[in-house]
Amino acid sequence: MKKNSFLLNLLGIALCCGPVAQIAADSCYPTSASYCDWSFCDGKITLGADWLYWQVQEDGLNLGTAETATPNFGLATDLDKHNTNPKFQYENGYRVNIGYELPCDSWDLDIAYTYMPASARTPNFSSDDTTTGQFFVNSDSFPILDDFDNSGIAQGFSGKWDANLNCVDVDMGRTVCFGECLKIRPHIGFRAAWMDQKLYANLFVNVDTTETVDNLAKMKETFTGYGVEGGLWGDWQLGCGFSVIGHVGGSILYSEFNIHQSSLIVTTTGIGSDDVIVAETTSRLSETIHTGTPTMDYFVGLQYDDCFCDMLFSMVAGWEQHIIFDANRLSTHRGNLVTQGLTLGMQVGF
Repeated sequence: MKKNSFLLNLLGIALCCGPVAQIAADSCYPTSASYCDWSFCDGKITLGADWLYWQVQEDGLNLGTAETATPNFGLATDLDKHNTNPKFQYENGYRVNIGYELPCDSWDLDIAYTYMPASARTPNFSSDDTTTGQFFVNSDSFPILDDFDNSGIAQGFSGKWDANLNCVDVDMGRTVCFGECLKIRPHIGFRAAWMDQKLYANLFVNVDTTETVDNLAKMKETFTGYGVEGGLWGDWQLGCGFSVIGHVGGSILYSEFNIHQSSLIVTTTGIGSDDVIVAETTSRLSETIHTGTPTMDYFVGLQYDDCFCDMLFSMVAGWEQHIIFDANRLSTHRGNLVTQGLTLGMQVGF
Protein backbone atom coordinates (compact mmCIF):
# COMPACT_ATOMS: atom_id res chain seq x y z
CA MET A 1 0.00 0.00 0.00
CA LYS A 2 2.81 2.37 0.90
CA LYS A 3 4.54 1.50 -2.37
CA ASN A 4 1.41 2.33 -4.36
CA SER A 5 1.04 5.67 -2.53
CA PHE A 6 4.62 6.55 -3.33
CA LEU A 7 4.10 5.78 -7.02
CA LEU A 8 0.93 7.87 -7.09
CA ASN A 9 2.74 10.82 -5.48
CA LEU A 10 5.60 10.50 -7.95
CA LEU A 11 3.11 10.49 -10.84
CA GLY A 12 1.44 13.60 -9.43
CA ILE A 13 4.76 15.46 -9.27
CA ALA A 14 5.58 14.47 -12.86
CA LEU A 15 2.22 15.75 -14.08
CA CYS A 16 2.70 19.07 -12.28
CA CYS A 17 6.28 19.81 -13.28
CA GLY A 18 6.60 18.08 -16.61
CA PRO A 19 3.99 17.25 -19.25
CA VAL A 20 1.42 19.85 -18.19
CA ALA A 21 3.94 22.70 -18.48
CA GLN A 22 5.12 21.41 -21.83
CA ILE A 23 1.61 21.17 -23.26
CA ALA A 24 0.82 24.66 -22.06
CA ALA A 25 3.99 26.04 -23.62
CA ASP A 26 3.24 24.38 -26.94
CA SER A 27 -0.29 25.78 -27.02
CA CYS A 28 1.29 29.17 -26.42
CA TYR A 29 -1.73 30.67 -24.70
CA PRO A 30 -2.43 30.38 -21.85
CA THR A 31 1.19 30.21 -20.73
CA SER A 32 2.73 27.48 -18.64
CA ALA A 33 2.56 29.80 -15.63
CA SER A 34 -1.25 29.75 -15.91
CA TYR A 35 -1.21 26.11 -14.74
CA CYS A 36 0.56 26.97 -11.47
CA ASP A 37 -1.86 26.67 -8.58
CA TRP A 38 -0.10 29.38 -6.60
CA SER A 39 -2.10 31.76 -4.46
CA PHE A 40 -1.59 34.36 -1.72
CA CYS A 41 -4.73 35.78 -0.04
CA ASP A 42 -6.69 34.65 -3.12
CA GLY A 43 -4.23 36.54 -5.33
CA LYS A 44 -0.72 35.91 -6.64
CA ILE A 45 2.50 37.38 -5.24
CA THR A 46 5.86 37.50 -7.05
CA LEU A 47 9.37 38.37 -5.88
CA GLY A 48 12.13 39.30 -8.32
CA ALA A 49 15.73 40.46 -8.51
CA ASP A 50 17.76 41.78 -11.47
CA TRP A 51 21.49 42.12 -12.03
CA LEU A 52 22.25 45.28 -13.99
CA TYR A 53 25.44 45.59 -16.02
CA TRP A 54 24.96 49.15 -17.22
CA GLN A 55 26.99 52.04 -18.53
CA VAL A 56 26.05 55.46 -17.13
CA GLN A 57 26.86 58.39 -19.42
CA GLU A 58 26.22 62.10 -19.21
CA ASP A 59 26.45 64.89 -21.77
CA GLY A 60 28.14 68.20 -21.09
CA LEU A 61 31.09 66.96 -19.00
CA ASN A 62 33.82 68.19 -21.35
CA LEU A 63 36.13 70.13 -19.02
CA GLY A 64 38.47 71.38 -21.71
CA THR A 65 40.72 70.54 -24.65
CA ALA A 66 44.24 69.15 -24.36
CA GLU A 67 46.67 70.19 -27.10
CA THR A 68 50.01 68.45 -27.64
CA ALA A 69 52.66 69.97 -29.93
CA THR A 70 55.09 67.66 -31.75
CA PRO A 71 57.94 68.99 -33.96
CA ASN A 72 57.80 67.59 -37.50
CA PHE A 73 60.58 68.18 -40.05
CA GLY A 74 62.22 71.46 -39.21
CA LEU A 75 59.87 74.35 -38.43
CA ALA A 76 56.66 72.33 -38.92
CA THR A 77 54.69 71.38 -35.82
CA ASP A 78 51.87 68.84 -35.45
CA LEU A 79 49.09 69.78 -33.02
CA ASP A 80 47.05 66.93 -31.57
CA LYS A 81 43.87 68.00 -29.77
CA HIS A 82 41.30 66.01 -27.84
CA ASN A 83 38.45 66.88 -25.49
CA THR A 84 38.71 65.66 -21.91
CA ASN A 85 35.41 63.83 -21.51
CA PRO A 86 35.20 61.16 -18.78
CA LYS A 87 35.78 57.59 -19.95
CA PHE A 88 32.55 55.88 -18.93
CA GLN A 89 32.73 52.20 -17.99
CA TYR A 90 30.15 49.47 -17.39
CA GLU A 91 29.25 49.07 -13.71
CA ASN A 92 27.26 46.58 -11.62
CA GLY A 93 23.91 47.53 -10.13
CA TYR A 94 20.75 45.79 -8.99
CA ARG A 95 16.96 46.01 -8.90
CA VAL A 96 14.49 44.24 -6.60
CA ASN A 97 10.73 44.15 -6.94
CA ILE A 98 7.59 42.72 -5.39
CA GLY A 99 4.32 42.30 -7.24
CA TYR A 100 0.80 41.23 -6.34
CA GLU A 101 -1.92 40.21 -8.78
CA LEU A 102 -5.33 41.01 -7.32
CA PRO A 103 -7.94 38.23 -7.25
CA CYS A 104 -10.17 40.16 -9.64
CA ASP A 105 -9.95 40.89 -13.35
CA SER A 106 -6.12 40.55 -13.76
CA TRP A 107 -5.23 43.87 -12.08
CA ASP A 108 -1.84 43.92 -10.38
CA LEU A 109 0.38 46.11 -8.20
CA ASP A 110 4.18 46.30 -8.47
CA ILE A 111 6.93 48.01 -6.46
CA ALA A 112 10.51 48.15 -7.77
CA TYR A 113 13.70 49.70 -6.39
CA THR A 114 16.73 50.30 -8.64
CA TYR A 115 20.26 51.22 -7.55
CA MET A 116 23.08 52.04 -9.98
CA PRO A 117 26.53 53.44 -9.09
CA ALA A 118 28.86 54.99 -11.67
CA SER A 119 32.34 56.48 -11.88
CA ALA A 120 34.66 57.71 -14.63
CA ARG A 121 38.02 59.43 -15.02
CA THR A 122 39.24 61.85 -17.64
CA PRO A 123 42.59 61.39 -19.41
CA ASN A 124 45.35 63.13 -17.45
CA PHE A 125 47.39 65.84 -19.13
CA SER A 126 50.73 67.42 -18.21
CA SER A 127 53.37 69.47 -20.04
CA ASP A 128 56.55 71.24 -19.00
CA ASP A 129 55.72 74.46 -20.83
CA THR A 130 53.32 75.89 -23.42
CA THR A 131 55.64 75.01 -26.32
CA THR A 132 55.13 71.26 -25.85
CA GLY A 133 51.44 71.33 -24.91
CA GLN A 134 48.70 73.15 -23.08
CA PHE A 135 45.21 72.63 -21.73
CA PHE A 136 42.40 74.99 -22.78
CA VAL A 137 39.83 75.21 -20.00
CA ASN A 138 36.15 75.01 -21.00
CA SER A 139 35.33 78.10 -18.96
CA ASP A 140 32.10 78.73 -20.91
CA SER A 141 30.58 75.58 -19.38
CA PHE A 142 32.54 75.57 -16.09
CA PRO A 143 33.50 79.15 -15.10
CA ILE A 144 34.80 78.02 -11.71
CA LEU A 145 37.68 76.14 -13.36
CA ASP A 146 39.26 79.37 -14.60
CA ASP A 147 39.28 81.24 -11.28
CA PHE A 148 42.99 80.65 -10.75
CA ASP A 149 44.35 82.24 -13.92
CA ASN A 150 41.68 83.92 -16.11
CA SER A 151 43.71 83.10 -19.22
CA GLY A 152 41.84 79.85 -19.85
CA ILE A 153 45.10 77.90 -20.29
CA ALA A 154 46.74 75.38 -17.94
CA GLN A 155 49.74 73.04 -18.19
CA GLY A 156 48.31 70.14 -16.23
CA PHE A 157 44.88 68.61 -15.69
CA SER A 158 43.15 65.59 -14.11
CA GLY A 159 39.47 64.94 -13.46
CA LYS A 160 37.05 62.43 -11.95
CA TRP A 161 33.26 61.97 -11.98
CA ASP A 162 31.11 59.91 -9.57
CA ALA A 163 27.37 59.31 -9.42
CA ASN A 164 24.80 57.21 -7.55
CA LEU A 165 21.32 56.71 -9.03
CA ASN A 166 18.27 55.50 -7.10
CA CYS A 167 14.70 54.99 -8.30
CA VAL A 168 11.47 53.64 -6.82
CA ASP A 169 8.47 52.83 -9.04
CA VAL A 170 5.03 52.01 -7.64
CA ASP A 171 2.48 51.23 -10.33
CA MET A 172 -0.75 49.45 -11.18
CA GLY A 173 -1.43 47.60 -14.40
CA ARG A 174 -3.72 45.14 -16.10
CA THR A 175 -2.85 42.38 -18.54
CA VAL A 176 -4.88 42.31 -21.76
CA CYS A 177 -4.76 39.42 -24.26
CA PHE A 178 -4.90 39.74 -28.05
CA GLY A 179 -5.31 36.46 -29.85
CA GLU A 180 -3.44 33.38 -28.69
CA CYS A 181 0.09 34.69 -28.33
CA LEU A 182 0.14 38.44 -27.62
CA LYS A 183 -0.35 40.05 -24.22
CA ILE A 184 0.10 43.68 -23.26
CA ARG A 185 0.17 45.32 -19.85
CA PRO A 186 -0.46 49.08 -19.73
CA HIS A 187 0.53 50.54 -16.37
CA ILE A 188 0.56 53.87 -14.55
CA GLY A 189 1.87 54.88 -11.17
CA PHE A 190 4.28 56.95 -9.10
CA ARG A 191 8.05 57.38 -9.43
CA ALA A 192 10.60 58.76 -6.97
CA ALA A 193 14.17 59.27 -8.18
CA TRP A 194 17.22 60.74 -6.50
CA MET A 195 20.84 61.08 -7.56
CA ASP A 196 24.13 62.44 -6.26
CA GLN A 197 26.92 63.28 -8.66
CA LYS A 198 30.33 64.85 -8.07
CA LEU A 199 32.86 66.26 -10.52
CA TYR A 200 36.46 66.87 -9.46
CA ALA A 201 39.07 68.76 -11.46
CA ASN A 202 42.70 69.64 -10.67
CA LEU A 203 44.59 72.14 -12.85
CA PHE A 204 47.99 73.79 -12.48
CA VAL A 205 50.05 76.52 -14.14
CA ASN A 206 53.80 77.00 -13.79
CA VAL A 207 54.15 80.77 -13.42
CA ASP A 208 57.94 80.45 -13.54
CA THR A 209 60.57 77.89 -12.55
CA THR A 210 59.79 78.24 -8.84
CA GLU A 211 56.12 79.28 -8.60
CA THR A 212 53.06 77.10 -9.35
CA VAL A 213 49.35 77.87 -9.09
CA ASP A 214 46.91 74.96 -8.57
CA ASN A 215 43.12 74.97 -8.84
CA LEU A 216 41.41 72.19 -6.86
CA ALA A 217 37.78 72.35 -8.00
CA LYS A 218 34.86 70.32 -6.66
CA MET A 219 31.35 70.41 -8.13
CA LYS A 220 28.44 68.56 -6.53
CA GLU A 221 24.84 68.14 -7.67
CA THR A 222 21.96 66.55 -5.75
CA PHE A 223 18.82 65.69 -7.71
CA THR A 224 15.45 64.67 -6.27
CA GLY A 225 12.33 64.10 -8.37
CA TYR A 226 8.77 62.88 -7.80
CA GLY A 227 5.98 62.41 -10.29
CA VAL A 228 3.78 60.23 -12.46
CA GLU A 229 5.14 57.38 -14.57
CA GLY A 230 3.56 55.02 -17.05
CA GLY A 231 4.19 52.75 -19.98
CA LEU A 232 3.32 49.59 -21.85
CA TRP A 233 4.69 46.05 -21.51
CA GLY A 234 4.34 43.56 -24.37
CA ASP A 235 4.72 39.74 -24.35
CA TRP A 236 4.80 37.65 -27.54
CA GLN A 237 4.69 33.91 -26.84
CA LEU A 238 7.11 31.77 -28.86
CA GLY A 239 6.30 28.39 -27.33
CA CYS A 240 8.05 25.99 -24.91
CA GLY A 241 7.89 28.65 -22.20
CA PHE A 242 9.82 31.30 -24.16
CA SER A 243 8.56 34.74 -25.12
CA VAL A 244 9.86 38.02 -26.50
CA ILE A 245 9.08 40.89 -24.14
CA GLY A 246 9.44 44.63 -24.47
CA HIS A 247 8.63 47.85 -22.68
CA VAL A 248 8.39 51.54 -23.49
CA GLY A 249 7.51 54.23 -21.00
CA GLY A 250 8.55 57.37 -19.20
CA SER A 251 7.74 59.86 -16.48
CA ILE A 252 7.42 63.55 -15.67
CA LEU A 253 9.08 64.46 -12.37
CA TYR A 254 8.80 67.59 -10.27
CA SER A 255 12.50 68.03 -9.52
CA GLU A 256 14.85 69.89 -7.22
CA PHE A 257 18.53 70.40 -8.10
CA ASN A 258 20.93 71.51 -5.37
CA ILE A 259 24.25 72.60 -6.84
CA HIS A 260 27.40 73.37 -4.85
CA GLN A 261 30.71 74.33 -6.45
CA SER A 262 33.97 75.28 -4.76
CA SER A 263 37.45 76.17 -5.93
CA LEU A 264 40.62 76.18 -3.82
CA ILE A 265 43.48 78.16 -5.39
CA VAL A 266 46.89 77.25 -3.97
CA THR A 267 50.08 79.13 -4.84
CA THR A 268 53.37 77.44 -3.99
CA THR A 269 57.01 78.46 -4.38
CA GLY A 270 60.14 76.34 -4.32
CA ILE A 271 61.35 73.22 -6.08
CA GLY A 272 60.54 69.62 -5.21
CA SER A 273 60.34 68.86 -1.48
CA ASP A 274 61.09 72.51 -0.66
CA ASP A 275 57.67 73.69 -1.89
CA VAL A 276 56.07 76.30 0.38
CA ILE A 277 52.42 77.40 0.20
CA VAL A 278 52.39 81.17 0.02
CA ALA A 279 48.68 81.81 -0.67
CA GLU A 280 45.28 80.09 -0.63
CA THR A 281 42.01 81.43 -2.00
CA THR A 282 38.61 79.74 -1.79
CA SER A 283 35.51 80.56 -3.83
CA ARG A 284 32.08 78.95 -3.56
CA LEU A 285 28.87 78.90 -5.56
CA SER A 286 25.51 77.45 -4.47
CA GLU A 287 22.21 77.28 -6.34
CA THR A 288 18.82 75.56 -6.01
CA ILE A 289 16.62 74.93 -9.05
CA HIS A 290 13.02 73.66 -9.15
CA THR A 291 11.77 72.42 -12.50
CA GLY A 292 10.06 69.59 -14.35
CA THR A 293 12.24 66.73 -15.61
CA PRO A 294 11.05 64.25 -18.29
CA THR A 295 12.46 60.74 -18.48
CA MET A 296 12.19 57.93 -21.04
CA ASP A 297 12.58 54.14 -20.63
CA TYR A 298 12.71 51.15 -22.94
CA PHE A 299 13.53 47.44 -22.69
CA VAL A 300 13.63 44.48 -25.08
CA GLY A 301 14.53 40.92 -24.14
CA LEU A 302 13.80 37.19 -23.99
CA GLN A 303 11.89 35.55 -21.14
CA TYR A 304 11.38 31.96 -20.02
CA ASP A 305 8.75 30.96 -17.47
CA ASP A 306 7.44 27.66 -16.20
CA CYS A 307 5.58 26.02 -13.35
CA PHE A 308 7.69 24.15 -10.82
CA CYS A 309 5.52 22.26 -8.36
CA ASP A 310 2.81 24.95 -8.19
CA MET A 311 5.30 27.83 -8.12
CA LEU A 312 6.09 30.24 -10.93
CA PHE A 313 9.72 30.34 -12.03
CA SER A 314 10.77 33.00 -14.56
CA MET A 315 14.08 34.20 -16.06
CA VAL A 316 14.71 37.17 -18.34
CA ALA A 317 17.66 38.61 -20.27
CA GLY A 318 17.58 41.82 -22.28
CA TRP A 319 18.84 45.29 -23.11
CA GLU A 320 17.56 48.28 -21.16
CA GLN A 321 17.96 52.04 -21.47
CA HIS A 322 16.81 55.05 -19.44
CA ILE A 323 17.20 58.75 -20.23
CA ILE A 324 16.93 61.61 -17.71
CA PHE A 325 16.74 64.81 -19.71
CA ASP A 326 18.72 67.88 -18.56
CA ALA A 327 20.14 65.97 -15.58
CA ASN A 328 23.50 67.76 -15.78
CA ARG A 329 23.15 71.15 -14.11
CA LEU A 330 26.85 71.36 -13.18
CA SER A 331 27.51 72.69 -16.69
CA THR A 332 25.93 75.94 -17.86
CA HIS A 333 25.09 74.14 -21.13
CA ARG A 334 23.39 71.20 -19.33
CA GLY A 335 23.22 67.63 -20.64
CA ASN A 336 21.22 64.39 -20.53
CA LEU A 337 22.06 61.39 -18.36
CA VAL A 338 21.69 57.95 -19.96
CA THR A 339 21.89 54.47 -18.45
CA GLN A 340 22.03 51.49 -20.77
CA GLY A 341 23.17 47.89 -20.71
CA LEU A 342 22.42 44.26 -19.96
CA THR A 343 19.70 43.19 -17.54
CA LEU A 344 19.52 39.63 -16.20
CA GLY A 345 16.65 38.78 -13.87
CA MET A 346 14.87 35.99 -12.03
CA GLN A 347 11.40 35.89 -10.49
CA VAL A 348 9.45 33.45 -8.37
CA GLY A 349 5.75 33.47 -7.61
CA PHE A 350 3.64 31.79 -4.96
